[in-house]
Amino acid sequence: MKKKFIVVLLVLALVFSVLPVFGNRTYADDGDVTWRNPKGITGGVVTSIGVSGDTVYVATDAAIFRSTDCKNWEKLPFTFSEGANTLLISKYFKKGGIFLGTKDGVFLSRDKGNHWQFFNMGLESSYIIGLTEDENGNFYALSFDGLLMKWKKSEELWTTIARFSDPTATAIYATKGKVYVGCERGTVYSVDSDGQNKTVIADDLTESPVSKILFSPSGLLCITTFYDGVFIGNKGDFDHELKGYKINDAVLNDGSLIVATVKNGIFTNNNGRGWSKIAQKDGVIPSAVAVSQNGEILVGTIGNGVFVAKDDSLVKSDYGITSADVTTINFSTNYDSDGTVFVGTKWNGLYVSSDKGKTFQNVSSFPEDIKVTSVYGNSETYFVGTGGEGIFETEDGGKTFTKVNFDSDYINVIFGTGNTIYVGTGDKGMFVSNDGGKTFTEANNGIFKFDTDITAISGVKDAVFIGTNGGDVYETTNGGKTWVQIGAKQIPKYSIADISVSKDFDTDQTLVVGTMGAGLFLSTNGGSTFTNISDALLKYHMWDDGVALSPNFDKDHMILAGSWDGVYLSFDSGNMWTNINGNKDNRYVFKTVFSPDFIYKKSGAIYVATESGGLYIYDQKGRTVVKMVIDQKGMLVNGKFVSTDVPPIIKNNRTLVPIRFVTEAVGADVEWDPATRKVTITLNGDKVELYIGKNTAYVNGIPRKIDPNNPKVVPVIIHNRTYVPIRFIMEAFGATVEWDPKTRTVTIIYGG
Repeated sequence: MKKKFIVVLLVLALVFSVLPVFGNRTYADDGDVTWRNPKGITGGVVTSIGVSGDTVYVATDAAIFRSTDCKNWEKLPFTFSEGANTLLISKYFKKGGIFLGTKDGVFLSRDKGNHWQFFNMGLESSYIIGLTEDENGNFYALSFDGLLMKWKKSEELWTTIARFSDPTATAIYATKGKVYVGCERGTVYSVDSDGQNKTVIADDLTESPVSKILFSPSGLLCITTFYDGVFIGNKGDFDHELKGYKINDAVLNDGSLIVATVKNGIFTNNNGRGWSKIAQKDGVIPSAVAVSQNGEILVGTIGNGVFVAKDDSLVKSDYGITSADVTTINFSTNYDSDGTVFVGTKWNGLYVSSDKGKTFQNVSSFPEDIKVTSVYGNSETYFVGTGGEGIFETEDGGKTFTKVNFDSDYINVIFGTGNTIYVGTGDKGMFVSNDGGKTFTEANNGIFKFDTDITAISGVKDAVFIGTNGGDVYETTNGGKTWVQIGAKQIPKYSIADISVSKDFDTDQTLVVGTMGAGLFLSTNGGSTFTNISDALLKYHMWDDGVALSPNFDKDHMILAGSWDGVYLSFDSGNMWTNINGNKDNRYVFKTVFSPDFIYKKSGAIYVATESGGLYIYDQKGRTVVKMVIDQKGMLVNGKFVSTDVPPIIKNNRTLVPIRFVTEAVGADVEWDPATRKVTITLNGDKVELYIGKNTAYVNGIPRKIDPNNPKVVPVIIHNRTYVPIRFIMEAFGATVEWDPKTRTVTIIYGG
């Protein structure tokens, strides 16, 4: 687990995080950036399921979800931590409540998950792995480092009542004035509710850690283990059942014990009368189990969301749960024409989008329980790297896959330039194919002998750069035949997280390197020298796992950086940074990329992957609403007043406006040719050409009448300003134009 740094100068960071202006460029501040989770990517590691009446709550390692029908799920506004380790729906806390145990302590909701508050007063250790309550309304929390803490209602704070240092505690249960704690080596302790009389009640049952402790209505102690089945009985006398089964979770229902096994499905002991299998599905690994109000058995999984046990099978029910453990993001080599985006996950297999990230489909023929680490290719032919199973290739867009003959199973990253494909492995260094992936040969000439864990690759044409887990950066200019180390005395020996090379590297010689602990390093001379570009804000977030240069870096000078505390953006080659987390509720960003068609405020999108929250996308083409009143200076752009020195007018019964005011408000480019008296407007790939005094315009090269019913409606110049018929222009770009005759207001709605 990566160590997170403590932000000391919080006030300074907050000041910088909302700076909206850099030179003559502007960007939305943190509150104005709206991220979305794309449709189609579902799953995540379900850590706990809770049932309250007809409502089901699902905690994942990234977020909390709620449903009343187990089909349509709503993501709850939980923004304090990266998901939950455990969930407790209280029966005894005042008017009820939902408790979450997280890496950052305990949180409470009193209104069915709509709002959350800290519940950490007095908490000695904040990494909570277990929560429980007893019939007397006492609450207990168990921490990762073995502290048992009790909530004292009279003082309204937590106090530590017991410690379990050897072995480490793993499970907790409370009833009838006793707290039971299971440990890593199979031992179970009993502790009085005040912390007294710490007693071993089950010892040497197994070497396996305890996964769950429960008491049956008849008073039998039920102990499940992660690796060696179930133990049922009393002190000193336990029956060992389901020997060798790996069990992640268990629940009691009307006296019957229901257990979720890793490979064998869901079992019940039928109230002690013998075990029988309830349901199983190939490739689905259960992680949590619960019973709904109407008796449905709900099964949370590792990487596949939520299922319902039905007719001896598991039926998918997690529409809307979008918390897949994303590992990589890449774009088709033909992105401009096919719009394909690849997203690999740790547990959910591979997802592919053919509409530039709006929706994704799981490539079902690819094994879902394999960790996808990298993808390279186009919409039809691409290579998939995995963490443990080597490389797979498809030539039919993911319908079928063939395993590639390759000399390593641990693939970290795949990258290509032209017909040359570079593969960085986790154990054997670099491999290169010069025939489009048909054959691969080892390519480690120049790389240090023990520096073979390749973590990053990027390049343009013949200039390709790699980074290693050992903190070194290398360059090749001959297709991987030889590598030369660069930046050895300027980039500290921290693991290289990411490398991004300018699309115009031939001319600007720019690349940037992200490190795990030392910040970002920029070179503008092809790697001869590097400069740390972590400013007063970013230097307190030095764990920069992801970095990306804009596709138009030579014009916009934009750099993205992902850190443990969110995503940051610079408009001036890294001199200053602004935080753009916006509404994104998972802060640990390890991958940041611009889409290939990214043009600032015009087209494309920013993609980020978080440690456990999946994929987030910030679209450039947002909704823009412009309002102008005839004969009044100024206009409203998304509710904000923008000053203008001339007003819109009505001429020949049509509204004419100064062209630059409105078109630039929606992000269009305007060019004026005085020789031909032509105005050219371009927006998101569309182009409109108009001529002063002429009723014919050209939309993407096709001639069109501006107003077939009124030939007098033409562009005009008034007081050195070019006025154009606004309805014709904006509708040509797909916008909506509305007219209110009472207030004489023109409203233009573009995008969204």
